[in-house]
Amino acid sequence: GIILKVYPYGAIVDVGANRRGILHITKVASLYGKYINKEQGLKEAGIEKGAKVRLSVESVQNRRLVLDFTPDVKEEADREFKRASSKSQQDSSSEEIPGEDLQEWAEYANQQESLALEESEDEDDNDDEDEDYDDDEYDEDGDIEEALGLDTY
Repeated sequence: GIILKVYPYGAIVDVGANRRGILHITKVASLYGKYINKEQGLKEAGIEKGAKVRLSVESVQNRRLVLDFTPDVKEEADREFKRASSKSQQDSSSEEIPGEDLQEWAEYANQQESLALEESEDEDDNDDEDEDYDDDEYDEDGDIEEALGLDTY
């Protein structure tokens, strides 16, 4: 079909025979495996006015066609996704971190863990002080009512 108009929720597509259908944004997001941000995201995904797309009718609701990508388009997108992910894994495995940097990062992580432990011990010490505090001593709502003259009827 040919895309006639793009909206924040998807695109209106002319499927021929004077019939129009909707390609919902969630279908595009599931094809690309990522979040699509309204019209701008659809445009980045190649869904723009006048573009030709291979679609199939998923369902008919109240004489409205709900469209989805054809199986061959989905398979092609899956292959592309797998190829891109395997390439990124190869790229990341080829970039090794020097041993010196790795050791520095390990030391930093240990420092952060020890700081977190010290903070949690300090919080445990302060919990004893909180138990001595009695919530019934001060009534903030009562003070507000008194200030507004609402404490007496």
